[in-house]
Amino acid sequence: MLFNAISVWNTVYLSQAADFKRSTGTFKYELLLHISPLRRKHINFLV
Repeated sequence: MLFNAISVWNTVYLSQAADFKRSTGTFKYELLLHISPLRRKHINFLV
């Protein structure tokens, strides 16, 4: 369940970041191949 919540949060955050980059004209579509909402290294589970 926690993994699902992290995946949803990352998806929402990445979508907003991509929208912002599109609006500024600095978006590179080829970089989408290198990101994934399944990454969770930035989450500290020990806190």
